Amino acid sequence: MQFVFSNVSADDLHSRHSAEILAHVEADFSITDGERLIFTEHLFPVAELAVELLNWRSGPEGVPFEMQSGGFSDDGAVRIHRRQEGWCVGSVFHPDVWTTALPLTIIDQRIRTFVADVKTACLVELQIDIASVLPLAGSDEFESYRGSGRQSE
Repeated sequence: MQFVFSNVSADDLHSRHSAEILAHVEADFSITDGERLIFTEHLFPVAELAVELLNWRSGPEGVPFEMQSGGFSDDGAVRIHRRQEGWCVGSVFHPDVWTTALPLTIIDQRIRTFVADVKTACLVELQIDIASVLPLAGSDEFESYRGSGRQSE
């Protein structure tokens, strides 16, 4: 299982405000499982996903992950659920498609890699240091952004 992205952009970014960065640092994003495509989305909020995943892993053990983005009408654009065999990754937009079950240690490794890759891409390609945004997870500002009702096109 991999979180893959390319063509990172911030075309709609009007300020360096944390909520703006979360909303407008986007990329072509996919979840893959070997050769299988689990989910793909153009202009997906990758910085927001990085924050959400870090927030999830800092929370209680064993709780499923459902991305809660103001950019989608439904929660769970990316979701990680525990199955009997391990943890599977999927999307609410393709409810019957899941990755092969993996141990949580592997999921953690893939999350760390994704977050590091997003941080590097933002710095190198956009000259935006998102390190200051990452601690935003769980703050009132982040909760306000999530509830803003921002809709994807």
